[in-house]
Parts: sequence; structure tokens; C-alpha cells
Amino acid sequence: MHRYLRWLLLLGLLVGAFAFATPLTEQQKIDALIHSVETLPGAQFVRNGTAYDGKAAADHLRTKRNYAGDRIKTAIDFITCCASKSSMSGQPYQIRYTDGRTVDAEVYFRGELKRIEAPPPAPIVVPVPLPVPAPIPTPIPPRVVAAAVIPVPAVAVATHASVHAATVRRHAHHRHSKSTAQKRPS
Repeated sequence: MHRYLRWLLLLGLLVGAFAFATPLTEQQKIDALIHSVETLPGAQFVRNGTAYDGKAAADHLRTKRNYAGDRIKTAIDFITCCASKSSMSGQPYQIRYTDGRTVDAEVYFRGELKRIEAPPPAPIVVPVPLPVPAPIPTPIPPRVVAAAVIPVPAVAVATHASVHAATVRRHAHHRHSKSTAQKRPS
């Protein structure tokens, strides 16, 4: 039973590893890049000198991607054409973190793309020792320590004294019968 459970666990881990190994399409990568800036905690997206929150930045990037249409085929195309700089002023977009650091949006998005495209870490398969069940105690046959009670008729129960008296009488009778047998004439 335990061997079956171990194989089932290993099979589940392998299936899970292959499910995560499916590569993303370019459109999924672009969506993931937009989502990353949309959910970046407390960060601001600086465009043409004005800071916007993540939701406004994501909406703007989606609009630019839709406007670019077929010119955007890959995530790199999206970073280069839509997410790096303003198409009107040519100023680079920036990401301002909560700690005050500012980084060019192109640098941020290329870093995110590397993270997205990186293969998932190999699952760490640690053999989990299954608890060894306690041995089932085998019942030990009970030792029979009982005396057999044999019913004895009340007539046969005799004390030592009564047995002795009966023996003496028998011997006396036997002697008496020998002596009378010698006195009788034949």
C-alpha cells in the first residue's frame, strides 16, 4: 500500500512539472508584462513627467499595444515599441519604486521578461518517509492454568482416618477367617 502511495505522489509531481513546463505564447508574455506593472506594489509609472498608478499604466500600455496591431509580434517588440518610451515626446518611461528608486521602464520590462521566460525551477523531490505502521500484535494464546474439577460421588470421598480404619478391619477380618478355617474339621 505504501509503495503505491509513493508512486502516486511521484507521478503527481512529474505531471505537475510538465504542466508548468509549457512555454507561454508571445501574447501571454505581453499580458504578463502588463500585469506585472499593474500589480507592482506602491510603484508609479512615470510618463512624460507625470506619475500614474499601476492600473492607469496598464490601461495605457494595453491601448498602445492594440493601436500597434500586427507590428507587435513578440514580447521584445512590445517592450521596444510600446513600453519603453513615449511615441509623442520620445521621453523614456520610468518606474518609480516606493523607496524612491527610479529605473527606465525598458530595463524593468526586460528584467521581467527574463523572469517570465526562465524555466521553472526543478521541483525538489524529497523522499518523504511514510510512517511505518506499528506491528499488529499477534494474540498470545492464554496459558491454561485451570484445575480440572472432576465430580466425585459423595460415597467415595473418604478421609485418611476412615481409609485407615477400613484397612485395619479388612486385615482383621482376613486374620479371623484364616484362624477359623484352621479350626474347622474338613
